[in-house]
Amino acid sequence: KDGNDTQGVVKDGNDTQGAVKEGNNSLDEINENTFAPIDILDYIYAVLHSPTYREKYKEFLKIDFPRVPYPKDANTFWQLVKLGGEIRQLHLLESPTVEQYITQYPIDGNNVVGKIKFVLSAPQHSPPLEECLEDGVVNKQTTNVVNKQTTQEANKTVVLATINNQIIFRNFVDNLPYNPKLKPLLKEKRKAGILSEVLFWQQVHKNKFHKIDFDRQRIIGNYIVDFYVKTLGLVIEIDGSSHDDKQDYDRERQHYLESLGLKVFRITDADVKKNIERAMKDLEAYIIEQYGVGSVYEPPRPAGTPPTEGNFSQDLTSNNDYLQDKTKKQVGKVYINDTQYFDNVPEVAWNFYIGGYQPAQKWLKDRKDRKLEFDDILHYQKIIVALTETDRLMNEINKIEIE
Repeated sequence: KDGNDTQGVVKDGNDTQGAVKEGNNSLDEINENTFAPIDILDYIYAVLHSPTYREKYKEFLKIDFPRVPYPKDANTFWQLVKLGGEIRQLHLLESPTVEQYITQYPIDGNNVVGKIKFVLSAPQHSPPLEECLEDGVVNKQTTNVVNKQTTQEANKTVVLATINNQIIFRNFVDNLPYNPKLKPLLKEKRKAGILSEVLFWQQVHKNKFHKIDFDRQRIIGNYIVDFYVKTLGLVIEIDGSSHDDKQDYDRERQHYLESLGLKVFRITDADVKKNIERAMKDLEAYIIEQYGVGSVYEPPRPAGTPPTEGNFSQDLTSNNDYLQDKTKKQVGKVYINDTQYFDNVPEVAWNFYIGGYQPAQKWLKDRKDRKLEFDDILHYQKIIVALTETDRLMNEINKIEIE
């Protein structure tokens, strides 16, 4: 996440520092005849960034440090050392790769961080939606796209609420797909009483939040979302640390929900528990931006249905592989205010999770109302490279068998 522990090993540990100076795990070549403590660190770092390993031990990763498997042979060990070393140096922003910028910051302005948002540079392309989808999903979407746009535009004439003297228009999205087989799981999730969800619910139930009606736990397609505002077509998701090991799943889930014409607002578990007032203000700002007088309508895009709710295991279908590959290649603009933005930001970097947070988003949110200096702008572009490269290297690690 922030490299503190690793940085301590590299910069404070005398023996390790010596190993690094000898260059035994440089990015260009690893000297397999030299063995140093940094090699063990990089091996572990690679293992902990293996998607397969994280899935296998995801329950242990939440509460404890799981076992690190012994390498099956020397070749496997050194392959993982090299990849782990690359990720470590990326996270410390010490890799020369992070200075090979893939983004631009093209517009002059005051550089003050205000409302941040990510806007895709091109429309997403998805497979056609079938009348009846697999896994028991009942698809009610029989209206054509033109009629949907007419309905959505009609919503703009209905005032739903007023937030901070800003008029909010209704944006009801009808005929959402629904999987009745998820009803038993829905009841279990409502009974679970997750603290962050309970705290948020106390802020919004019984129309406490600007007299807007919220649903707690709602089935949409093969997913159960945390909260849903049907009059806005708005999904609210509270992300805990468990989301760190299911980044691709979260990306597919959000892609699917947005393809139905819904919008998704994410809040971290920590923000709800530690600063609920700020979380609710961020939600107000998001609703004003998306549904206020100056908001821009985006018609829904048809899409296939992803795997079932994350509590079940299921192999990806060809449609989901398609969605995942397309999503990873998509880029967009990250607006820091109304006019200024970072361009050509990969969506995979914008949504990437580390330690339960999305660094590309949190770094900007932590600097709200502050001016970005020249070094800050360069630093953020390095972060985007580091996250994009981490995703690529994790896929490389996943090709190596880890026992």
